[in-house]
This record gives sequence, C-alpha cells and structure tokens, in this order.
Amino acid sequence: MDVGIKEGLGYEAVPGIIDRGVSEPVDWNEFKELQQMGIDAIAGKHGRWDFFTSVTTRSATGVRRVLGVLEGREKGTVKQFFSSIPKRLRKMIRVVCSDM
Repeated sequence: MDVGIKEGLGYEAVPGIIDRGVSEPVDWNEFKELQQMGIDAIAGKHGRWDFFTSVTTRSATGVRRVLGVLEGREKGTVKQFFSSIPKRLRKMIRVVCSDM
C-alpha cells in the first residue's frame, strides 16, 4: 500500500483506518501549527470506483498524523474538509502534497 509506505505505517494500518473510518471531528485546538499537509486518494476494497481520501499532516518535528479519511475523492469533499480548518491554522499552511 503506497499510503502506508509514504506515511511510515504498518501493512495493516491503512485498511484498518479505512474500515474504522475517521469519523471523529478533528480537535483543531490540539494544533499550534499546521504547515505541511498531504492528500491521497486510496482505492477501497471494492475496486476502482470505491475511493477514500486521506488527509494527513506532518509537524516541524516530523510527527505524522492522520487528520481524516473522507468518503470519495471529489473536490467538494476535500474543500469542505479544508474549510473546517480554523483560519488561524489555514494561514500557516505552507506545503500541500497531492497526487490527485
């Protein structure tokens, strides 16, 4: 799994995250900074039309964290997620990596 390799996760981590879903809203108060983000579409268990989008961040110290697993890979879904980020944190984002 490409996402697992990129994010330094174990082989079963990504399917486990997808199976459980990350449905809890992000507690943005936990973040003092948000400079780097990653977005990646992942094909689900049911073939090429079953997608999820992972949104991750990496702190200045290199700590990685999954912020969300969104259903589908549509622009509107990703835009809605980014709109949920408080303005004080959005202003700090310097890098967004995506293969979409």
